[in-house]
Amino acid sequence: MRRALLSGTALLFCLALAAACGNKTEDKAEGPAPSPSAPAPSATAQPPEAPPSPLAVVLESKAPLVFSGVGGGVVVADADRKLLATAAGGGELSAGAMPEALPAEGRILGFAGKLPASVWLLFEEPAAGKDAAKNPLYRLERGKGAWKRFAEDWRPHLAPWSKGRILAMSTSSGKLKAKVMEPHGDKPAPDLPSARLDDEACAKSLRVEGIAALPSGEVFAAGHCSARRYVIVRWAEPAPSPAASAPVPAASAGAPAPAPADDAGAPDGGDGDAGAPVEEAGIAGTALLVGDAPAGLLHRALVAQGPNDAWALAAEGGEKAHLYRVEGASVKKEALPADLEGSPRALASASDGTLWLVTARGIWKRYPPGEWERVPPPTRQYPEPDPSWEMFDAWAADGDVWISAKHASKGAERHVLLRLRAAKDVVRWP
Repeated sequence: MRRALLSGTALLFCLALAAACGNKTEDKAEGPAPSPSAPAPSATAQPPEAPPSPLAVVLESKAPLVFSGVGGGVVVADADRKLLATAAGGGELSAGAMPEALPAEGRILGFAGKLPASVWLLFEEPAAGKDAAKNPLYRLERGKGAWKRFAEDWRPHLAPWSKGRILAMSTSSGKLKAKVMEPHGDKPAPDLPSARLDDEACAKSLRVEGIAALPSGEVFAAGHCSARRYVIVRWAEPAPSPAASAPVPAASAGAPAPAPADDAGAPDGGDGDAGAPVEEAGIAGTALLVGDAPAGLLHRALVAQGPNDAWALAAEGGEKAHLYRVEGASVKKEALPADLEGSPRALASASDGTLWLVTARGIWKRYPPGEWERVPPPTRQYPEPDPSWEMFDAWAADGDVWISAKHASKGAERHVLLRLRAAKDVVRWP
């Protein structure tokens, strides 16, 4: 009798164990578990199974994010201007308090420059009384842990350039002006982009809205000429003539050798457009007018993949996307994804030539010279009812891809930074 009771008990135990094993979920959520502060997902209103994503959340914030790709990495801050994080190369995000000395009122527009030693911040101060809104420019002094005000009211386009330089371009004064921000030099560099263009009418009316520069020295700019014509401008040193490439005779004894061009020397200096080269200096640009572009096209992004290869993303009416490619001295319109939806937001180019396209409602990538492929966001990382995503910006470099976005559900909302690989530890901002 006792043996029978034991056998029955063992049978019941095995049945219970089997039931527990049968109820175990086989699919694991991507990435780390949801934030402890997030509400528990509803057991009766789960979303359909989301597809797996190659992207992972590496930063989560309650406040909106200000995100920018820079040379050698990314910089991100919260909209409240209390926190700052950077990631150089393939490293992890390093987060801390926002450096001091920013104005009490205003907002960060973005970051530029090159990590780790040259980070610039574009700011907007609100109008006050009779004073109009201003755009002071700051540079991060890491040794002091503070921002240094470089210009009182200047909003240039900044990009890492050749020879380790940081290039600035601006048309805010009505004329194209370019200068080397770092390292500072007393004289304009001879290879600086000039305001001289092969299209005289465009040269007088050019408004630059985005730039891209290559380590080899080529510079591209996208913007508008008169009558709101969309244009892409390319600056490149002309190929040397046979006479120019011939050997130069050695200097005679006692004759001074020619002095090399030197951009280094004095520390940061100048204020706004001060010190910008005159129109005649530098290399003339080639204006590539996009003939079939609608008038008033809104520029969104510009990336350069090579000396004769650049891509520009623009929006018509804020919603319809247009993609153009510069190939040598011509511009042609490129196909976009058939299932494209949402206003175009950003375009990024990875080191292997893959293009990443972001709209308000989706992410796509294109292997050269393949077709566009939709990339699902990491919805599984937040198993909550009624999920939705909004994308804002993207950056790609050295095999790394970053996308700033917002995830919302029936029970929670968070601003996030996505990356093409998971983080060791997700940065969580209050």
